[in-house]
Amino acid sequence: MGLNIRDLVIDYPARRGSGATRAVDGVNLHLDRGEFVGIVGESGSGKSSIANAIMGLAPVTSGEISLGDTNLAALRGKRARHARRPLQLVMQDPFEALDPHLSVHRLVEEPLVVHKLGRSREERRTRVREALEQVGLSPAEDFEGRRPHELSGGQRQRVCVAAALIVDPHVVIADEPVSMLDVSVRAGVLHMLDASRRRGNAVLMITHDLPTAAAFCDRLIVMHQGRIVEQGTSLQVVGNPSHHYTRELLDATPALGRQSASVPGS
Repeated sequence: MGLNIRDLVIDYPARRGSGATRAVDGVNLHLDRGEFVGIVGESGSGKSSIANAIMGLAPVTSGEISLGDTNLAALRGKRARHARRPLQLVMQDPFEALDPHLSVHRLVEEPLVVHKLGRSREERRTRVREALEQVGLSPAEDFEGRRPHELSGGQRQRVCVAAALIVDPHVVIADEPVSMLDVSVRAGVLHMLDASRRRGNAVLMITHDLPTAAAFCDRLIVMHQGRIVEQGTSLQVVGNPSHHYTRELLDATPALGRQSASVPGS
């Protein structure tokens, strides 16, 4: 079940006066299961607005967001929530994403409760422990009773990933999933997302970090001022950029410097 976006336009009302601010202007993209795709751009490029619109958290002025044959942008209420169950979001800030009053078990279990999955409390407990083990919080029994303040930043983000994966989603949307983490733990979180992709899920990562995206993503989509200005395989975009904005992003990143040798497999 693929994710397809067609002619997406997102406008936000102006804070003062009349008119609106166009955040996304006619974007088209697709994401197949088993793909790891990165949307790259600076702050304000519209990339996070796309992620929020997919999840129903941002207004869709026009266009379609389809999961399989279902146009998510046309649904409201319970129908929209049910249709979006195969989509799960990993938010940027694990410190804000987790309710400080809930245990790790409750936080990871919550998607099962919301979507009425799991026939019994014991079955849900088993699935929570499996999800925690899957993201490297092992043994799960040592973590499920903790509160977020008892976890490191990397452990908190692993809890967020576990909560996303527990409903066996078709698409995981990761909005700047490692920007708040120390360099030492970023790779572990990204490898978890890549493992989800290898299990057949699709991963859409929103990031301003072009080197990270190039290292992990199959394809890159470069956004600037609400539009897609370039897309292709990571090797193509990094090794032979065709748009001046992509070249500017690469020139601003000494670690890449438009050298295709930085991309795995090149």
